[in-house]
Amino acid sequence: METVSGRGVVELKTQQGVIMKSAKEAIRLKSLQMVGCRSRESDPETSKIAAESHKPKSNTNAFKVLETVESSDEYLTGGEIAVRCGLEHIEAARRLSDLCKAGLITKQEVRKCSVKGTKMLTWGAGLQ
Repeated sequence: METVSGRGVVELKTQQGVIMKSAKEAIRLKSLQMVGCRSRESDPETSKIAAESHKPKSNTNAFKVLETVESSDEYLTGGEIAVRCGLEHIEAARRLSDLCKAGLITKQEVRKCSVKGTKMLTWGAGLQ
């Protein structure tokens, strides 16, 4: 639930408590809350349970990835982002995909990754 004060501050009520954010930051947080693990209709029930249990962790990891991309002066590859976040490469790659689908980051050029040593897509901050 959210309420807006007269000063453009949004009060978001989460499981962790009440967070006061600017309207822009609130939109970003709400977008991140939509990011996360999904399971397919055809997946067994155990996969759906596992996906749901991973959701809080994936949202935390998505936030780490987004913060890393936004704070960088240059476009970063998935490998470089993973190292800076302290995540496994595959977890960073999954969160990059989720963040891109949410419109919070964009795909950029391809270049050689300083971590992997192979050509990889780079990522940048900003709305599509």
